[in-house]
Amino acid sequence: MSEGPTRDTDHHMEYFRFMIAQLNETIRYSDGKHTLGLTLIVSFLIASNEFVFSKIDRNIDEVRFILDLNVASALLAVAFGYLGIFPKFISPLSASAKPQGVPNIFYFQDIHKSGVDGLRKALAQAFPNSSLSPTFQDNAIAEVYALSQIVVRKFLLFKLFLYALFFFLVSLAWLFLSTVFTLYPARI
Repeated sequence: MSEGPTRDTDHHMEYFRFMIAQLNETIRYSDGKHTLGLTLIVSFLIASNEFVFSKIDRNIDEVRFILDLNVASALLAVAFGYLGIFPKFISPLSASAKPQGVPNIFYFQDIHKSGVDGLRKALAQAFPNSSLSPTFQDNAIAEVYALSQIVVRKFLLFKLFLYALFFFLVSLAWLFLSTVFTLYPARI
């Protein structure tokens, strides 16, 4: 018996173990970032309600608009953070999307874009002499592909979360500065 197929099979098995572990770790990391962001948003919203919102002049149209923008962006950030934590809300972006090329088998975005068949072809090229059972390969390919789909969706939701967080913090800073400058002449 030659040593080539055994070594190729071992590397093939190690690839699946490595990718599944890395993708699960990335999902846990993403969940931690979403949770931290949600805590930050809720804390800032409660603090701003106590210290900023009560001191602003709501008779000015611009201030009311910025206040509405601030609260809406906070709620939007909370919604994106919440959706980013729970995988049950995560589904493929489009069922009709065409797979694109042969992926780099170590990049989840490439795996996501290539589809299951593209991943299968890339693995057949990477491990041509592997003797893993077809059932094990199919299950492992399905798991790697599903986890890469989840990671891509979580990263997209985190990016949207960061945009909403940016609008929240900018509008909060504007409200805070307008409050400080409005109250400053009254102290003199």
